[in-house]
Amino acid sequence: MNKRLRPLVFILTVSFLASCTNDDILPVDYTPLLADTVIIHPDEIDDSNTFPEIAEYYENLSIAAKWYVKHPALTKGDKLKTPLTHNPILQKMNALKIVDKNGKTCSLFDLDEKALTVFLQSWKKIEAAGLSRKFRKDPSGNSLVLFEIRNSALSGKYENLKSAGVAEDPFLKVMADMEALHSARQPENAAGTIFRSEGGGEDDEEYTDDRFWETVVSNYNLSFSMIQGSPPQLSAQSFVDRIRPSIKKGRFMLALPGGWNTRSPIVFYPHKHWYDVGHVAVFTKNANELPETITSDASFSIGSGVKYDTSFEQLGRAWLYKHGLAFVCQVCDVKWEPVYDENNGLTAWKKIMTDADNEAILTETSKYIGVPYCNAAEAFYSKYTVPESFICSSLVWYAVKEATEIIIDDGWGPSVYPVDIFLSENVKIIDDTLD
Repeated sequence: MNKRLRPLVFILTVSFLASCTNDDILPVDYTPLLADTVIIHPDEIDDSNTFPEIAEYYENLSIAAKWYVKHPALTKGDKLKTPLTHNPILQKMNALKIVDKNGKTCSLFDLDEKALTVFLQSWKKIEAAGLSRKFRKDPSGNSLVLFEIRNSALSGKYENLKSAGVAEDPFLKVMADMEALHSARQPENAAGTIFRSEGGGEDDEEYTDDRFWETVVSNYNLSFSMIQGSPPQLSAQSFVDRIRPSIKKGRFMLALPGGWNTRSPIVFYPHKHWYDVGHVAVFTKNANELPETITSDASFSIGSGVKYDTSFEQLGRAWLYKHGLAFVCQVCDVKWEPVYDENNGLTAWKKIMTDADNEAILTETSKYIGVPYCNAAEAFYSKYTVPESFICSSLVWYAVKEATEIIIDDGWGPSVYPVDIFLSENVKIIDDTLD
């Protein structure tokens, strides 16, 4: 990310961590997001910093939102007779907290036509800029393929439907197209393509993370990407020192599969003979509680893993082996307030992001210590096995939902993977371990 890019937001309340005063620690455009409350006004956004693929994605979602407003019968219940079971577009729309002109919270579906148009103009501009900001760290641009696929599946499906008597949710067609596009982009996993782990260090033990995901791929014919490079492996000291100012109880660390390959939930490295599915874990300590000297057995997070179930993690086994690139994330409660001109005319909506109750998130996460990891079949629908079993990302998703009623899931599948949390409009990226 270009550190000279001007911030996309201005601050309502500035509440920096005392240790965040060294300009060499955090890129300048991360600094505003350390505030407890951030206001984002659409007029403050420079569209030249927004990726076209992401702008198109939110334009497609806005077109779909208008279509659902005109077809309210199809929004009732939000149940699809498919493995997905719900419509992620409607999930996003229903989760929006919109304040009306009287200061009361209302639904997107309560807005009149003019207010709806103004809201969607602000919403798509702000969210496309915010998501682009996350992806400007990706040096390869591979992550944007995800949005090319979504745009191909969404394009025209709602815009071209003119009949008011539509009986079937057009998202069924969107989902079918998306599955076909994903299959076309990624090689099928055929017999003989699986490489068994050769082990190394702690990975010698009988049932490893790699062998778990090997079982998933073998038994369920899941496509995966063949990536030739892998995220950097850092020492424990370097890993912690790069994010130390941003560590806070109740925030969480997140690593994407392949470091930046967000197109597939599972990435296989043929030259290293191991799998990467990313990782998510909640911090249990504040920065000032960590010692200056950090070793690989340091423990300051709760996560869920194949061999260790939900537990207090050791930094080495949980992160350093595969996840040298990690992001520090903060859950936010988001609401949208109207903006009026001097003649009291509605001109825009501003997004207000307020840090969620981190203590409540940590308390809720701690309740599930000892809960087992999903089995190989459950990994594909982990949203529906909670709280009896978790994968790392479903643990954090569920704990946040129970503690704060905030949904940190992009919603496009029956499981929740690290990338789904990364894409959430309710999650802001505070820091990362990149040099």
